[in-house]
Amino acid sequence: MDAICHLIKNGIDSEKIRWIMPSDSYIYDRDALFGTAKEIIKGSCYPFDVNVEAKRNAAATLSRAEYRIVQTTNIIRKGRVSEVKHDHLVLREGEEPISDNTILVDCSAAGLTKKPVIPVFYEDRLIL
Repeated sequence: MDAICHLIKNGIDSEKIRWIMPSDSYIYDRDALFGTAKEIIKGSCYPFDVNVEAKRNAAATLSRAEYRIVQTTNIIRKGRVSEVKHDHLVLREGEEPISDNTILVDCSAAGLTKKPVIPVFYEDRLIL
C-alpha cells in the first residue's frame, strides 16, 4: 500500500497500476491511532473493502487520505501470481490482461513472518 501511495503521489496515473491483492486485509486507521483518545475509542481498524471479506490482519496502516488514494487503483483479486507473461498475468484463480505500460504492485508476499527466537547470549557469542 505504501508503494501505491508513493507512485500516485509522485505523478503515476492510478489507471496504470495493477495491484495484486490475493486476500483482503484489515486496515489500521493511522489518523485514529495517533489521534485523540476519543477518536481511538471510536475504532481504528476496518476491512479494506466492506464488500469483500477480510481474511488477514497484517498490520497494514493507512491514513484516511492514503486510503482514498489506494482506492483509485485497479485491484486484482485472483490469488497469487504464478507467472508473468508479456501480455497477461497467470494467477492461481485465473488470468489477467496487462499492457506494456502496466505497473504491477504485488502484495502477495507475507510481510510479517515468524522468525526463530535467537537468544542475545548464545554459547560463547553475543548476537545483535
